[in-house]
Amino acid sequence: MAFYPIAELSLFEKSGVKAVSVENDMRLLSNFDLLKCLVPDEIKLLAFTLQKRHLLAGDVLFKKGDPASGPVILVSGRLRVLSGKGETDEKEISGSTILETPGTVLGERALFMGVMRPATVIALSDVESLELPRHVFLRLLEEYPEKVGWLRNIYANRLSTLIEEIRKSISSSVAFS
Repeated sequence: MAFYPIAELSLFEKSGVKAVSVENDMRLLSNFDLLKCLVPDEIKLLAFTLQKRHLLAGDVLFKKGDPASGPVILVSGRLRVLSGKGETDEKEISGSTILETPGTVLGERALFMGVMRPATVIALSDVESLELPRHVFLRLLEEYPEKVGWLRNIYANRLSTLIEEIRKSISSSVAFS
């Protein structure tokens, strides 16, 4: 990670580099399902707090069991998701091992609670990612408690959809018995 003197940062801002980066970050955050209730100024506030990471092919984004301080958003590149009992017993998660869609969110639950990473994630190419610190998001919810109701509705809708999918699965299993 590069650190720049304040004078150099002001040059970046004058050249538009920082503004373009913040706008891109805001666009990615705006597409994150759980943040769609936020207005542009709130999204911008979060964008300034994002922790940016650049990985090279073969670098580990995080390991299974690492504490998660927030969700990670893929900006660019390709990631492989692995699971297993430990570093020597890694197995691919079937069906979703390769992640390459910009805006893909890893570890959504980490936005609300302290959790451990459930899998190891490795870069398959150069990767740019952003991590949204949980403490910043929770502080935003304290300032704007009306957003909590919106989030509750999202999770209620997801749960209803899941229950309906389970019912359909059970019905089709019974029909073929």
